[in-house]
Formats: sequence, C-alpha cells, structure tokens
Amino acid sequence: EDISTKSMKRSSKQEEAANMKKELTSTQAVQVEDEKSLSDARVECKEKQESFQEKQQLRAEEIEALEKAIEILSSEGVQGAADKHLALPSTAQKVARALVQAGLRGSSAADTAGIRG
Repeated sequence: EDISTKSMKRSSKQEEAANMKKELTSTQAVQVEDEKSLSDARVECKEKQESFQEKQQLRAEEIEALEKAIEILSSEGVQGAADKHLALPSTAQKVARALVQAGLRGSSAADTAGIRG
C-alpha cells in the first residue's frame, strides 16, 4: 500500500472515531435524562400510592362511622322516635350501602389499574 492509501484510511478511521465519540456523548446525555425521568416517576408513584392508602383508610373510617350511626338509629330506643319523626334509618342504610358499593368498585378499579396496598 502506498502512503496516500494509508493516509486516507487513517483519516477515515479518525473521522469514524470522532463520530463514535459524539454518539457516545449524546447517548450518555440521553441516559442521564432517562434516569432522571425514571427517578421522578418512581417518586410520583410512591406519593400516589401513599395518597391512595390514606384515602382508603379514610373511606374505611367513614364506612365504620356510618355503620355505627345505622346501629344507633336502628336501636329500639331510637327506632320509635325515628319512625315517628324521620325516615332516617332506611335513608341512612341506603347511603351506607351506596358508599360501601362505591368503595368496593373503587377497590376493584384500583386493583385493575395495578395499584395495590
């Protein structure tokens, strides 16, 4: 091989090396951005999971309070007065059932969405 061929090969290899270095730098920058996005997504998912758990606990407490209210309103001591003045026991039971059903639907929707406690 003559000198000009070797010079062209050398020049070509240097150009290729420079292009590969640029590509490496670009790929590394994309990787850093992707890692930051992943970290942000993990933080957001954790916050949403905690929020979901807090809301589930609140719903459970609300249902418990409604059940206690229904128990009180259904007791014999209150039953006569409630029947006489209000139709609350049946209304309260309907409301409690609706909340329980909504809670069950919400739980199954959360399970379907992949949110688990």
